[in-house]
Amino acid sequence: MKKFFRSIHLYLSLAAGLIIMVTCLTGAILVFEHELQALFNPDRYQVEATGKRLPLQQLVDNVKKDVTKAKINSIKVYKDSTRTVEIGYAPKKDERRTAFVNPYTGVVVEH
Repeated sequence: MKKFFRSIHLYLSLAAGLIIMVTCLTGAILVFEHELQALFNPDRYQVEATGKRLPLQQLVDNVKKDVTKAKINSIKVYKDSTRTVEIGYAPKKDERRTAFVNPYTGVVVEH
């Protein structure tokens, strides 16, 4: 009887351990989502700092040229001179997207 309970305890703890491991792994991925995005997509977030930054209105106009009828919701400008400017927009009602714009050339890197 003692051997039976030990084997049940072993297999149940292995199953519970696998569930806990998967939960911790997915939680860590969610916590470090922004850092992982920047690591796997450096061309989206990093640009070469050349010259002077363009005015924000010109960057917004460039996004509006690429996406017609886009309503601009937000603009994120970072202190890091090599970071792209993130412009949040809504191409349709109840839809949100982000455009990554080079602040020196005004080119929309990705959206």
